This record gives sequence, structure tokens and C-alpha cells, in this order.
Amino acid sequence: MEQSSDLLNLFTRFTIPANPIINPDSRVLFCGSCFSQNIGYFMEQSGFKTMINPFGIVFNPVSIAKSLERIAKQEEYNATELVFNNGTFHSLDHHGSFYHSDAGVLLNSINADIIEAHSFIKTADVAILTPGTAWSWQHLESGKIVANCHKLPSAAFDKVLLSETEVFNAYTMACIRLKEINNNIKIIFTISPVKHLRDGVVGNAASKARLISALHRFLLGEVGKDCSYFPAYEIMTEELRDHRFYTEDLAHPTPWSTEYIYKRFKTTCFTPRSLEYCSMTEAMVRMQNHKQKTNDPAVLENWVKKINSNLETIAQNFPEADLSVFNG
Repeated sequence: MEQSSDLLNLFTRFTIPANPIINPDSRVLFCGSCFSQNIGYFMEQSGFKTMINPFGIVFNPVSIAKSLERIAKQEEYNATELVFNNGTFHSLDHHGSFYHSDAGVLLNSINADIIEAHSFIKTADVAILTPGTAWSWQHLESGKIVANCHKLPSAAFDKVLLSETEVFNAYTMACIRLKEINNNIKIIFTISPVKHLRDGVVGNAASKARLISALHRFLLGEVGKDCSYFPAYEIMTEELRDHRFYTEDLAHPTPWSTEYIYKRFKTTCFTPRSLEYCSMTEAMVRMQNHKQKTNDPAVLENWVKKINSNLETIAQNFPEADLSVFNG
């Protein structure tokens, strides 16, 4: 993770209260936007046991809550809940990556994911919920808020900005459903720093404001008082507010920025033992990803032995951790 000193001088760093709840053996659920997908991937690569977006990437809080409700109830989908478009079946509650030309195959896949997610959450330690926008699409025929329109005709939907009460209720429902499965799970909320510029600059600002306002009201209430907040959005807009920290679309954080936010997340939410664990596992990842500039069998064999030796050292130092991510 490198960056020129002139960019580093653009920082306006602020203090984030410590919340060290993630241990080397923590099982962590991620639900929400593409940003949660990225942070989940970093954690997975660092050797943590994760489940990332069992319904795929979901942006609005109502759809996040709805997915957790289905998982809590282990309520499977049936063929009447699918839509058919351009030769494939879809679920309006799922990301576009869930599709198939055979409705039965799709149903088997999404219903298996519901059962797997329920099982994972029962023994999970932490859930990280990351809504990205309060703008949503309401399916006119069913009247429900959908996670994805799947390129169905726009006339089938109304675009709506969720009210603060609707967002607040979605946060409440999400936490209640998680606690129904596992009353001991710790819940971290964070707002995605990705801009939804298709809604316009003003529309994006209104959306983020609604997510944040409802969330901070929720965190002061009875259900939310035991939840916590990690300020990923504020890190992006305050510490990394220069446009050079965004990709060419001026909406997504650069890979460097995403990794920077992950480092802030680690120093905030990881225990000292987890930070030590990460320093070793991330070195392991770099070794595994390093491409040797030789075909010499002896050199390659020694390199593999070195990797295996380091992995054994990690296993000895952190016997509680699940190192299966490094196998193969």
C-alpha cells in the first residue's frame, strides 16, 4: 500500500473510538453494498472466516433487512416469487449475479444460500451491515421495495426515496432478525462511501444524509444501543475528501483508498491479537501471490517449503484461527 507524500499531506485525520471486538477466530457476516464486499474480501484474505452478502450486493436498507428476515425464518423462495426476463429467471430480492435459465436451479441455489447463511449466523461473532443508498425501486405489481430491477422495463417500477422512518425501521428489523438467530452476535453499522451519482450529486447527498440521520437516531434507541458504528463514509469524505482518492468515475474509492479504510477498520475493531495475526497472514498472502521468475524445480520447491513453514508458524501461534483460506 503505497501513496505519494503529497497525497498523504491532504489528510484531515480524526479520532475513531476503539471497538476491538474481532478476534483471530471471529466469524464475520457482511451484508450490504459493494463496499462491504470489498472489506469482506480483505478480511477473508487475511485469514478470517467470513460470509459475504448471501443475497449478493444489496444497496438499500429495506432490502438488507428483508434478506435477514428470510434468513432468520429460513423462508425459502418459490417459483411465484421469480421474474422472467431476457431468457433468465431472477429474484427481485437478490443481486443480478443470481440468475438462471431454469427456475428450479435458481431456486435450489438461493434457498441453499438461505440455509447456509442461517447456519453461519448461529455461530457468528460479528455482523457488519453496510447500506449504500436510501433511493430504492418499488415494484408496482407487488408493491414491494426490490434489491435489483434486473433490467425489467422501467414502467414496472417507481423510484422512491425511503423516508427516515422507513430507514429507521429497516435498521431495527435487521438487528431483531440477527438477534433472533444469535442473541450474542455483535453488530457494526457502516455507511458505504461509494457515491450513487446516477441519483445526481444532490440526490446522493440527500440519500446519504437520510441513511446517517436515521442510523444515529437508531443507535440511541433501545434496539440499537448495543450496536456500534464505524465511520467509513466519514473517512472517505473527510480524511480522503480530495477527488484523487476516487476512481475515474468519481464515485468509487480507489483500491488504495479502500485498503486505507480497511486499515482504519482494523486498528479500530481488531483486538491486538488480531492485528498480530493479520501481520503474519498478510505476509503469507504476499508470499502466495508472488510469482517466481524461474522454472527451476529446486527453487520452486524451496519456495513452497518456506510458505508451508510460515503457515505452520501461524497455526502454532494462533491455534484458534481457521487457516483453510490458505490451503491450496
